[in-house]
Amino acid sequence: MTARRGPSRLLASLLLLSCCVPAWTARAMDDGGGRSVFATGAGNRALAMGGAFCALADDASAPIWNPAGLGRVQRRELQASQTTLFGLGFNEQYASFVLPSWRWGSTSLTWRRFGVDGIEERDDRGFLLGDDLEDSETELALGYGRSLLDGDLALGGTLKLQRQALAGYQDSGVGMDLGIWARPLALAGSHRALARQLAVGLTVRNAIEPTIKLDQDNVPDPIAVRAGLA
Repeated sequence: MTARRGPSRLLASLLLLSCCVPAWTARAMDDGGGRSVFATGAGNRALAMGGAFCALADDASAPIWNPAGLGRVQRRELQASQTTLFGLGFNEQYASFVLPSWRWGSTSLTWRRFGVDGIEERDDRGFLLGDDLEDSETELALGYGRSLLDGDLALGGTLKLQRQALAGYQDSGVGMDLGIWARPLALAGSHRALARQLAVGLTVRNAIEPTIKLDQDNVPDPIAVRAGLA
C-alpha cells in the first residue's frame, strides 16, 4: 500500500481536478443537422438518467458512455432496444454484449443503427424532385476495459466503425473512444467508507475522429469530452 501511495495520490488529484474543468466544446453545432446521431448515447438506464452516466457506467452500455466501466462489469450482459417514431419515418436499433473475465478484463461488442426515410430531394433551385430518399447510419464498436489497483481504477477504450448511406452515396470511417474511472479518495490512501463510494469518470469521445465523405466534403464526428462525479 505504501509503495503505490505517492503516484496514486497524484492520480487522484488529477482526476478530481479534471471534473472541475468544463468539458471541451465539440466542434459541431447542436442544431441544424450538424451533430452526430451517435452523440446522444444509448441504453435505457443511462438515458433515463439524462446521460449522467460517465462516473457510473457499469453495464452493457458502458462502451458508449465510458469504456473504462467495462472493467467493472461482473457478469455477462446483453442489452437491446428498438425505437420507431410512427409517421415520422425514424427508427433506431441498439444492441450491446459484454463478456467479462477476472483474468483478462472485459470485452464488448456494440451495434447501433439509425434510419430515416421520406427525405425530400430538391435541385439547386429548390424544386422538389421526390420525397422517398433514405438515410442509414450504422456504428459497430469493439470495446475493452480492465479494473486495476484493487478495483479503485479502471481504464478502457473502444474501436468503432461508422458507416453512412444516403441517396446512393456511402462511406465509412474509423474512430476511437478512451475512458478512465476511479475512486480518487481510495487511491489517495483514505480508508473511510466514503472513499469507496465517491467515484469520478472521464471519457474522450472520438479521440480518433471517424470521418465520412459522401460527396465532396470530409465530415468528421467531432471530438468531445464527458466528465462525471458520482
